[in-house]
Amino acid sequence: MDTQTKIAIVIAILTKEVSMNYFDYVSFGQAIKKIRVELGIRKSDIKELLNIHPDTLRKIELGITNAKLVTLEQLSELYKIDLSELLLDYRLNQNRLIKKLIHQMDELIRLGKHKHLSTLIDSIGTHADSVKDVIDPQAKVRLDQLQLFIEANLLYESKEIKLLDEAKGKAVFALKLSIPKFNVLTIEHYNYTFMEYRLLMLIGIILSHTKEYDRSALIFDHLTSRLNGEVLDHNEIKLLAKLYFNASYNAYRSEDDARSLNYADLGIGLCLKFNVYDSYPHLLLRKCVAQAYLKDLTFTDTREHCYQFLASTCQTQQLEQFKKVLERLSLKIST
Repeated sequence: MDTQTKIAIVIAILTKEVSMNYFDYVSFGQAIKKIRVELGIRKSDIKELLNIHPDTLRKIELGITNAKLVTLEQLSELYKIDLSELLLDYRLNQNRLIKKLIHQMDELIRLGKHKHLSTLIDSIGTHADSVKDVIDPQAKVRLDQLQLFIEANLLYESKEIKLLDEAKGKAVFALKLSIPKFNVLTIEHYNYTFMEYRLLMLIGIILSHTKEYDRSALIFDHLTSRLNGEVLDHNEIKLLAKLYFNASYNAYRSEDDARSLNYADLGIGLCLKFNVYDSYPHLLLRKCVAQAYLKDLTFTDTREHCYQFLASTCQTQQLEQFKKVLERLSLKIST
């Protein structure tokens, strides 16, 4: 180990008031537990070989406490890996941590595993406690916003009017953590972070479900217009595609089929331009529905393209769901 590495570890580990805020101990603990389990080493073995109490090891693996340098050296010898160097891979980077948590959330939502979001909320709470005294004062705000966003999503999934109002309230409260004067009626007055855009999108979706279509449309119009005028990264492009889908769906719910078709086309064009296809089949579905209601017979071409895309990307479950939706649509239009 080089001198610089030793200095970094000594400062970060031996200085107690710095250490718990300097590293992501939760993730580090999970990593060293995985190593131990894969080696087939029990906590009782470590007690016998190294005289490290099982409860001490449990707390280290849960990220509740930081391991002393001597403890890491003992475990390194047994695990045959330099845990002090491994620890440096878990130096706390709030942006990286938050992006990782957002990715985990998006995967659970994409897979329809909404019940697992509660576990992620617990994880976010643990991380929020670990960064509350970090030099970057916004770290905890961003984690709190993420937690509120997930809680609002869980309430939204119920589709019950009472819970939808509560979900909207959580989303608004989350926005006020970083924009104290935030008001849904004056959204054009503020600049937004990626998470704040998502919170606004959720508010727009909720307003659509409570049949406040005009207010929902104002939010989607503003957000799509704002994002269109910026240089976007990959995640922001995916967000804009979702916004186009939700704007199209809101227009459909308000029986404005021409507007629904326009938003669907804008979203499809965005997906094709940047090769981002998460929302692509959903936008094709919205386009197909809008074309059908507008008596545009090419809706059958859009439908077949949608089916082919889902089949070619092995999205079998989504394909069956879309077929049921469009079969009901065909019956409705023909009667």
